[in-house]
Amino acid sequence: MRECADGSTFNVADLCHYCTKRDVNTDVWPNIGLQFCTGDDVDGGTTIFDKSGVQIPPLAPESLITILLPGATEKPDKNVAAEIYVSDSPQSTTVSAEQLSKLRMALPQLKVLDSTLKLPDQISLGELLVAYGEDLGDSETYFDYADSQEALRKLAQLKQGIPKDRSKISDATYNELRTIVSSIDRARVGGTADSELALLLFRDIIGVKASSIQELIHKGPADRGYVESKVTEWNQTINTKLNLKRYWQQDERFQLLLNVKNGMVYFEIEDRTNSKYTFAERSSGLKYFLSYYIQAKSLERCQRDRHCIAIMDEPDCFLSILGQRNLLEIFESLVDRRTSGGTCQMVYSTHSPFLINRNFPYRIRLLSKGAADEGTQYIRRSASRRFEPVRSALGVDCGQTLFVGSANVVVEGMADQFLIAEAIRSFCTQDNLDEFLDLNRVTFVSGESAESILTLVMGSQGGDLRPPVFLVLLDSDQGGSDTATFLLKQRGSRPLVDSRFVLHIGEVVGSADESAPIVTTEDLIPTELYARGVARYVTESFGDVTVAETDVVDAIRSKRSQGVAQATKLFFHDRVYPSQSGEGRDTNRSYDKVGVLKAVFDVIRETPDTPGVVDFRERTKHLCQTLDGTLEGIRSQGFTALTNVRWHPGLFLLALWSRLFR
Repeated sequence: MRECADGSTFNVADLCHYCTKRDVNTDVWPNIGLQFCTGDDVDGGTTIFDKSGVQIPPLAPESLITILLPGATEKPDKNVAAEIYVSDSPQSTTVSAEQLSKLRMALPQLKVLDSTLKLPDQISLGELLVAYGEDLGDSETYFDYADSQEALRKLAQLKQGIPKDRSKISDATYNELRTIVSSIDRARVGGTADSELALLLFRDIIGVKASSIQELIHKGPADRGYVESKVTEWNQTINTKLNLKRYWQQDERFQLLLNVKNGMVYFEIEDRTNSKYTFAERSSGLKYFLSYYIQAKSLERCQRDRHCIAIMDEPDCFLSILGQRNLLEIFESLVDRRTSGGTCQMVYSTHSPFLINRNFPYRIRLLSKGAADEGTQYIRRSASRRFEPVRSALGVDCGQTLFVGSANVVVEGMADQFLIAEAIRSFCTQDNLDEFLDLNRVTFVSGESAESILTLVMGSQGGDLRPPVFLVLLDSDQGGSDTATFLLKQRGSRPLVDSRFVLHIGEVVGSADESAPIVTTEDLIPTELYARGVARYVTESFGDVTVAETDVVDAIRSKRSQGVAQATKLFFHDRVYPSQSGEGRDTNRSYDKVGVLKAVFDVIRETPDTPGVVDFRERTKHLCQTLDGTLEGIRSQGFTALTNVRWHPGLFLLALWSRLFR
């Protein structure tokens, strides 16, 4: 057995049995490896070892520390609790038991959120008191009300069969009495998993002391008013501290309520119907959601003064898609500096794309099981094309409609979609996300063409649910103008798409420099920054061709009035492969918008504070705030993209005609 920093114990069977070296004996424990990748990691690692009094060789980025526990060496010393090896250092550092204990205290504490727990329908006050660690004693007042009533009924039935001579009790009567006593004894057993979850709610979130539970157990029917007053205070505290309305987005009036009757605590739900429901009347997904939330909230309140790592296995198993999105909000709150002090890191495994925060895809760690001795493989580029298998399996049209959200910005093509979404991901943090668009709430959809945009918007308006909000963002070039004309064309007495929902990028962002107008979304990127991306893309993609950044800048500026994208296209035609023409032309060396944009964002990650990057960030912020304000106006006024949202055969035929004869 090993002891954790919090006093709990674990054994070798609690760890992955594939991470140890193969051995016939059971005393070989897994080695612990810590890798420090950045300067901040190195400083933090040095601080951890300094606190424990362990002197290790100097650390550098990419340093790997291996901690060998007893059993990992051939001749372990009984006075040495562990040995520490630092990469590139031939000498090991021996650690005593006292130093190892201090090192464990300096490391973050490990907490497990149980994905199999769900909040119970009810729990007795006595069982709750046992969860507090209190001894119920022998007083009959601690018995559960329902069990005690059942025992009294059985005793009443036996009353007639008990003879006056108490020494002559029949065997049948004696056996009945023993059955009653056994049922009472079973009723006094507490400490189940359900009671532990209720304990987190009462002790850590509401702040109820064990003495208060003990006092309420002794209150009888005559004290009903006093008990009700305390329950009212509990419910008010739950409503304030849990703030379920923020996280359970299916119902803005959703509340968790407690009800205490006859020694039992009942969990109830109140929703927008102003009705109260027992847990038995609600879905299992709701119970699991509340369980996860209570565990997370308890952890948030109890770990403010101690760094911890919270782990959870497949929290999506019992939740709907929207429930998973709500849970993602809870996880974000758990790690947010403003709510939990930033002392917690959340790690969870999932197969669901709906538990991925679209604002921060760099958090994803994709693991794949290898063959034989390969073990678990870590896939580094896990964020790219993660939705593509689903989209391909469903087909283009169905796939596009599937990935429409409740609020959508339709752009002309994939490059526009990639540019805006990736810019938000590059510039937003947990602290400034409100200055940009939340990609978990707003979806950027590639329209591909004017006809496709119309079909996409129309196809989302059918059905019984409230139609989603659509905003169309077009380029300020001739193609964007033609698309807007098509969308705003009079069909009957009015245009099918409301003009308030069709915007042009140049009007939204604007430009103070007439020589550098905002024509396409690529014009959000300053010329020098875009030129660096072009030069990098050409060098990395075509090994036999190199271009100077200054040449790209000059070429773009000479035709800047046409927009960055058109100027770059002409540059590729004139400079990247000018000698090829006709059938011999290498079309693989044409201007790839997305490829250049990927190179631009690589440059941004390497040099985040240069003037061009700062300018790009401010333009992106202005674009997001304008779009967010427009979307909010659409939501508040109840508008949808179409001027007539009722689905009828005419709209279907128009959509079909657009797809077949565009």
